[in-house]
Amino acid sequence: MYAGASDVELIVGMRMNGEHAGEWTLIFSDVELEAEEGREARPLVTLEGESEFWAPMRVELRRWLEIVESARNKGQINRLPDAYRLTTKRLNNLERVKGYINLTFREAPAGDVTARVYFNTFDEREGDGLNVSMLYADFLRALRGEITFKELGSDNRIDVSGDMGLPMKLMSAVV
Repeated sequence: MYAGASDVELIVGMRMNGEHAGEWTLIFSDVELEAEEGREARPLVTLEGESEFWAPMRVELRRWLEIVESARNKGQINRLPDAYRLTTKRLNNLERVKGYINLTFREAPAGDVTARVYFNTFDEREGDGLNVSMLYADFLRALRGEITFKELGSDNRIDVSGDMGLPMKLMSAVV
């Protein structure tokens, strides 16, 4: 553990289909990421879907790792921006979220793509769900920070149905 880093960990399970099919466990802390083949029994968050769908997320993950590595090399790990910190408060708020999000991206390179993100559950019967549908190009723009999801919603470029309280619960975990 590095000086100034928190001692909390976020366990993320991945179940992928497609080119990079398999199951993995990702263990995030403030300053490190471990990846293990296989899946822990009940991770806090589970990502499921085609491996190609998660490619933009891998880009963001690499960016986060580069920022952390740079801070570590400069001996400034305790100066990471709050947005990059995994805090006990954020983890506790995330532990209270129970449900899932169905993500459907229209007009992706390989056609429509659907993925699912589970929070504290593997089964739809264990929590309420939120269905989100949008153009894949809009998702990439929002991920890169070119437009916010709120702006996409106000332009009616996102279709949302189901448990509308789930996004509010998630916001408490990331803000």
